[in-house]
Amino acid sequence: MVERLTEAALTALKRSERRGDTEVMRTLLASIGNDIANDGSVEEVREFSLLLMRMIASIDHESVAGKGSLIDWADPENDKMLKEGLFKNRFPEKSHGSQSSFGATS
Repeated sequence: MVERLTEAALTALKRSERRGDTEVMRTLLASIGNDIANDGSVEEVREFSLLLMRMIASIDHESVAGKGSLIDWADPENDKMLKEGLFKNRFPEKSHGSQSSFGATS
């Protein structure tokens, strides 16, 4: 059971990273770090460590370029979430009505 949770958490982390959503990625890293460190396989701990290092670089980037600057608004999952209003609290400037974000820059 723990293995499946660890695998699912790593999948969610990689998906958040692909979308450029460092805030979600940071939340996931903080919430599952101990579980992966204590119960993950050697490969899962390695993968988690690499994700954590990339997350540090992402946080550094956003501290200069601004919150959300890495979000890929053209990513289909982000576009769907935008249309569903799931970004309205975090990025109200992007969440006007049900407009498409394709072509938007980050």
